[in-house]
Amino acid sequence: YYVPNDDGEFYQFCYVTHKGEIRGASTPFQFRANSPTEEELLTMEDEGGSDILVVTTKASYLEQKMEQILQEKKELLENLDLLQKERDELIDEKNRLQKEYEQERESSAQLRKDVQ
Repeated sequence: YYVPNDDGEFYQFCYVTHKGEIRGASTPFQFRANSPTEEELLTMEDEGGSDILVVTTKASYLEQKMEQILQEKKELLENLDLLQKERDELIDEKNRLQKEYEQERESSAQLRKDVQ
């Protein structure tokens, strides 16, 4: 086995059944002469729970994590907005009920006064 030269070509792994049917393909990749140093690489297990080990650059991993965190932040801000609107509606309802209570109390006091 040999590694192809740094020719700028893209390669893919194809997953083929015993019948010759293509069932999937990897993302395209290139072979480069200036590979990242060991300090720039990160090895981790595949998130799918398989026994596959993934090697990526730390920069790529951090970019992916940043995207995930930004998406989570967006969802949390949307949720916060909904909760604030719900809180405002509840405050309005509380004020309305408080006003109604005061009116009923005044009405009750007036009825007691009229009865005496």
